[in-house]
Amino acid sequence: MRHGEQPKVTRLKKVLLIEDDPDLAELMAENFRRMDCVCVQAESRDAALKLLDETVDAIIADYMMPGMSLPIFVLGIERLAGKPIPFVLISAYDEAKYEAGTLGVSFLRKPFPFADLLNAISASLVGRKSSDIVPAIRS
Repeated sequence: MRHGEQPKVTRLKKVLLIEDDPDLAELMAENFRRMDCVCVQAESRDAALKLLDETVDAIIADYMMPGMSLPIFVLGIERLAGKPIPFVLISAYDEAKYEAGTLGVSFLRKPFPFADLLNAISASLVGRKSSDIVPAIRS
């Protein structure tokens, strides 16, 4: 991938973003909109479950969020979606990486370039965790 080029995430049409920092949520949502991808936003895990439907292609969730526990949330998503959905856990806290590994979801440490998020989603789409891929080149 050339510097500044976005990874190809060909099947990504709609993402569910669970982030309680409004500035970060809007920044990520704007990047998805530039890709012609719908970004549905929720400020809690409980609200996110109400927004989940069969059209969601990927979930990006902050680790430190109000509402139900992360393990129960991940199990709830699997049951409601009825299909595997790529899930990327984002956090500035290192302990979140271990919980992500335990739950079988990808992890990305904040702050990160948007290209790294796309790489993590892309890796999840083909059944790999983000730890299996090389991060995007940083300037």
